[in-house]
Amino acid sequence: MKTTQYLIAATIAIATVALAPAQAEVRRPSFSHAMDMTHTPAPVQADRTIDITPQTQWVNVKRLEVVQFVSQVNGNTRTFTWQAPAHALKPFSLSDIAPSDFAAQPITVYVAPSRLSR
Repeated sequence: MKTTQYLIAATIAIATVALAPAQAEVRRPSFSHAMDMTHTPAPVQADRTIDITPQTQWVNVKRLEVVQFVSQVNGNTRTFTWQAPAHALKPFSLSDIAPSDFAAQPITVYVAPSRLSR
């Protein structure tokens, strides 16, 4: 009797472990930029758009804000959407989160507190 119970419990445990990656795959949202350990890519819908020009040296975003960055590179429009994290960050380079073909000049991103992240 106990052997049967152990076999059933083991079967359920193995099935749960085997199905976990498949369930995680289904729940994964669609993002416009590859996942990074520090920064969160965002769904395509943005709260605001930030135009990056050759004169841009820095940008300000708020925690949890979803922004779409737009840049003209060699006459081509490049865009990506990103959500600022909820935790505090030190200023960082836009190139840390942007696609490699996005902008050529160094741009610093500052993340400020927001009412949503308090």
